Amino acid sequence: MRRLSVAVIATLLVALVVPAAAGAQGARPALRLASQTAWVGRGDVFRVGLTADDGGRSGLEVTVSVHRPLTSRTEFERTLEGTIQGSAFKTATADLSELRPEPGSVFRVELQVQDPDQPRDPTRIALRGAGVYPVRVELGEAGGGRVLSSFVTHLVYVPDPVDGPQLSLAWVAPVHAKPGRQPDGDRRLPAATSSALATLATELEQRHELPVTLAPTPETLDSLGPGSRSADLETLARLARVARMPRHQVVGGTYVPAPLSLFADPLQAEGTASVATGNERLDALLETRPDGRTRVVSGGVTEAGLARLRDQQVDKVVLPESELAPVPGQRVTLAQPFEVGARQGRRVQAGAADGGLADHFRSGVAPVLAAHHLLADLAVIYFDFPGRTRGVVAVPPRTWVPGAAFLAAFLDGLATSPLVDAVTLDEYFAIPAASVARGRPLVRTLAADATGGPTLPVATIRSARARLDAFGALLDANEPIHSRLDRTLLVAPSLDLRPAERAAYANGVIGQVNGELGKIHGPAQRSITLTARRGRIPVTVQKDVSYPVRIVIRVEGDQLQFPGGATRSLRLTRRNTTELFTVQARSSGAFPLTVTLESPDGRLTLSTSRFTVRSTAASGLGVVLSVGAGAVLLAWWARSFSRRRRGHRVD
Repeated sequence: MRRLSVAVIATLLVALVVPAAAGAQGARPALRLASQTAWVGRGDVFRVGLTADDGGRSGLEVTVSVHRPLTSRTEFERTLEGTIQGSAFKTATADLSELRPEPGSVFRVELQVQDPDQPRDPTRIALRGAGVYPVRVELGEAGGGRVLSSFVTHLVYVPDPVDGPQLSLAWVAPVHAKPGRQPDGDRRLPAATSSALATLATELEQRHELPVTLAPTPETLDSLGPGSRSADLETLARLARVARMPRHQVVGGTYVPAPLSLFADPLQAEGTASVATGNERLDALLETRPDGRTRVVSGGVTEAGLARLRDQQVDKVVLPESELAPVPGQRVTLAQPFEVGARQGRRVQAGAADGGLADHFRSGVAPVLAAHHLLADLAVIYFDFPGRTRGVVAVPPRTWVPGAAFLAAFLDGLATSPLVDAVTLDEYFAIPAASVARGRPLVRTLAADATGGPTLPVATIRSARARLDAFGALLDANEPIHSRLDRTLLVAPSLDLRPAERAAYANGVIGQVNGELGKIHGPAQRSITLTARRGRIPVTVQKDVSYPVRIVIRVEGDQLQFPGGATRSLRLTRRNTTELFTVQARSSGAFPLTVTLESPDGRLTLSTSRFTVRSTAASGLGVVLSVGAGAVLLAWWARSFSRRRRGHRVD
């Protein structure tokens, strides 16, 4: 490995950018990519910004090696693992101490590219035509000793203007986080999550001219919405501005990412409610109507689920490539829409969310390097069939955490790329669909091992929904507590949750409904005495909730009649409400009276109380007998008195 010439060393320019702490004595040295030129043309300069933690060691050197261009995407994927076929045709080495005056500083290596139309310059790299060139960057011991840290990036060379269309990229930007709403109904969005969403909103707003498709999770937007921190409200406002920008598309979907099995019996109504609430929240919070005919499916794909989407008027779907059966004989990336479905007439237009592109969004790789891997991967796909009308879809995984360094490198590179054109999903689906023999459309099927996603706690979710619906009958329309409980239940099928967590959300709703119902009390048990045949009994209902409640009071008693009716429908607005019931006893004595509080639809019993009604008034038969007995006694007395008087006269 030869030393750099004086001319090449002169191109290794030091650029102090952000001071950083030096590595601790004895720590393992590390080399990282801080910046990079996204693509170069004839006579351009390929700049690589680096940071190196030397661990307190001296005698280290940096080596940059350029290898022959890649011929396939498979070969590109091997370079991500550090494997490069063939030896380098250009290598440059310099002492680390010569490149930076301070440990931890950012420095820049510049490699100038030869213009083929100019006289040969030995200090410049003579590239062999358009393509993607692997570049290995190493930090090692001076003199060709041990390599202590390294990574592979790529130089994308485009010497001439592109002849024909660019590769269309429909980048789906997920505004997503794990559920902020908890099983107890509280919203707790971690500060790190809020910061990541704010970063995404800021980077997208700053690049408003770049087309993008937003796939917001409605529950995530709710967690940023009213009642949140001021910074979260500003993030939501930024996202709303981004959503309304020209050539930006917003796709709708379920309230949280859920498997398509949510749309099959016996949870079909739950799936319908999730879509309706999700689209309503997107419309309200982003102030724009989402596209309901296009759906990005996270996972859990089944034929029945696709049929349900078609029933919802969804005619364009994006599916994970991993859930589709491979296309026989396909040697390069399929970069066109296609049809999916088992039966004619039930098929929908589809695009595959490229798994390789999605991998670049995953954590574990330095963010700037990951962004340039993504740009290079797109260039490799373009060079498969340059100049053809083709397009791909990139959907980051749900676990992706947006970062400023990644987004800046990716979006800036995408905006200036001569090979890749950013488009919306609508524009992607305008690309001619893939076809097979005789121009017939390519129809793909689901993978043989497609399971439909995780198993949902069907019985628990249905029980919670029934309880919540019955509770809703007590409330005025649009009562906030019902909306809060409804959205908590809609979180239960989330793909981001474990099985026990899904059940916890459904059980949490049941517990909260029971807690609210427990704050509505019927009258205490007591005895009431009637001194007449008819009387009025007071029934007092107490509510310890702040919102109005609609209930039905029902009174029952075998020996009692209720001339004014045995039921009353009430709207409770005060803490205590007393209703009077007219009661008539059929006879004297003590009789049980049952007082029941019910929901208006009769599906919920709120409380049951038992009164004892004592009647001391004489009955009609008793009065007749008493009058008759009195009459007999009076006749007997009158007759006895008459006989005594006749006896006195005889004497």
